[in-house]
Amino acid sequence: FDWTAVRPAVNVVSTGMSREREGRMMREVRLMAKDHGFIFFGDDTLKTRHMLEQVRAFQAEYGFDAAFVSVSGSDNPLMPQAREDKGLSAFVARGVRQFPALVLVSRFEKDLTKAKLIATGAADAMTLVRNTQAANEMLRDRASAAEDSVAAGLMAGQTASGGALGGSGE
Repeated sequence: FDWTAVRPAVNVVSTGMSREREGRMMREVRLMAKDHGFIFFGDDTLKTRHMLEQVRAFQAEYGFDAAFVSVSGSDNPLMPQAREDKGLSAFVARGVRQFPALVLVSRFEKDLTKAKLIATGAADAMTLVRNTQAANEMLRDRASAAEDSVAAGLMAGQTASGGALGGSGE
């Protein structure tokens, strides 16, 4: 049963909502470019060539800085400007195991194990947008949870010290 054939307005509303959601994601990802960059790990395969096109288009569209790392040696014809991987891929985002790979890195986080893997293999531009936005939400949720636990710890400490300092009132 095709619900949209009977109720074409449902399809129009659904399409409109999808466009609005995608627009919000794109704006959020554009804002992320101020505080984040990417590390692209690639080799000399066809998959890397296709993914590299998507990453460069994504970089140009949203304004992200990117560092390119070749996991197949310094002589990679697909990425002549790339640095040679000297163990970084095993360290970043707790280890990248599939290539090509795109990793989101915060400009303010020095611990690269906390970087977020956005995509491996080949991915289209909208997948990169969705995954980047989802990684940002996860980072925000983690930061919010950390702030909440610090606040709870401070409150508990104040309550404990208040009781200890309050004494018997004599």
